[in-house]
Amino acid sequence: MFIETIKSPGLAQLSYLLGDEHAGECIVIDPRRDAHIYIDLAQEHDCRLVASFDTHIHADFVSGARELEEMADVPIYGGKSEEYGYTVNQLEDGKLLEFGDLAVTCLHTPGHSPEHMCYLVRGGEGSEKDWGLFTGDTLFAGSVGRPDLASGHNPEDLAEKLYHSIFEKIIPLGAGIIVYPGHGSGSPCGGSIGDRDQTTIGYEAEHNEKLLVSGRDEFVKKVLDDLPDEPAYYKRLKKLNAEGAELFGEIPELTGYTGGNLSDLLEKDRKGCQVVDVREVAAFGAAHVPGALNIALRSSFPPWAGRVLCADKPIVLIGQFVEEILEAHDHLFRMGFDNVCGYLNGGMRTWIEGGFEIDQIGLVSAHELNQLLNKNDAMTLLDVRTDAEWNEGHIPSAIHAFAAEIEEHLEKFDRQLPTVVYCGSDFRADLAASLLRRNGFQNVSTLLGSVKAWLNAGFSMKKST
Repeated sequence: MFIETIKSPGLAQLSYLLGDEHAGECIVIDPRRDAHIYIDLAQEHDCRLVASFDTHIHADFVSGARELEEMADVPIYGGKSEEYGYTVNQLEDGKLLEFGDLAVTCLHTPGHSPEHMCYLVRGGEGSEKDWGLFTGDTLFAGSVGRPDLASGHNPEDLAEKLYHSIFEKIIPLGAGIIVYPGHGSGSPCGGSIGDRDQTTIGYEAEHNEKLLVSGRDEFVKKVLDDLPDEPAYYKRLKKLNAEGAELFGEIPELTGYTGGNLSDLLEKDRKGCQVVDVREVAAFGAAHVPGALNIALRSSFPPWAGRVLCADKPIVLIGQFVEEILEAHDHLFRMGFDNVCGYLNGGMRTWIEGGFEIDQIGLVSAHELNQLLNKNDAMTLLDVRTDAEWNEGHIPSAIHAFAAEIEEHLEKFDRQLPTVVYCGSDFRADLAASLLRRNGFQNVSTLLGSVKAWLNAGFSMKKST
């Protein structure tokens, strides 16, 4: 018996390959879209991939189940739903499936979504009894799945179903059962997910704050009170996974544009083409293609790309190295962005040496900002963090607008005034600054290091009242 955990960084998504080497069979749970990795891993174990299981219709990444069906004739299993636009072996609660010595009991656990299934596993030498539960987005380390993503369903009703799924189906399975969740820390699919990738039912029953409740009503309140903002792209991906995304087999190759090629493309369609620069803040600020968005290639790249990019408009990537371009493309492909048409070959050096127009965003240190504020010159200081972060404390005289919603609030800002943007460290600040520049704001700067630098320099914050 073997089990492999496949992590998708940025999305904090976890998928699993498990099987019986003696029987030469294995299965995958919650595969991602670039699905050849599972076939390759199966071959390394001298196994044939015989089934793929989705725990639910995902909202944050494109399922690879249909890719595996197309590539290797792997049948798809999942919960019961009328939303599927393709063939799924829809499972009854309690259904037992066997693959060699591996036995999978399918448990209907609605809450995060109505069709959600968990998969209880036994098998392997010395493992005649159940030992693992693949919980998808029902139970995480330190948290539970959010019940507000299913269109047409009341979140409070789904939270009640989540309570029954966890307390009446999962916890009675036994404290020693290992929990293999669908996401780790950093995913917006649950509130405050812990750092551990795996846990046990017993540990969560004793230490998970969401489970330390007196009953259903307290559980529902705790869950609904801890919901992060729903990223706008979730509805698009949920619909895409229900209907069935376009099949590719492999991640498509990208075209390398010369500076001239890109210039011609932008000349023809400057408003329609999305130029995404994945370099770090200082490099982007120093010189970038006019109209480009800065989404630095950090762990938060995927969710922020999902928030601000349009899936219907072509995307051109700019990075310092080809490896950065490939990584960014992997992230976007997994999120259903099939419109990445190419990249700037040679990066900004090609553009600059070609004599093409460049744009810049100013960089202001914490000490420089403090001096500007003390002069009382007319300016806009813009905080682009979340409401909760803003309420905890902000730089005096700042105004607030969340980075993901900046383009909805443009008329509130004076385009003629110098604007300094800050966030928690500087990632969101530069993204917001690039959105402002794209919308015609002439004098835009970011606070280097943002709040972190401001506090470390010894300057004060003001709490909202």
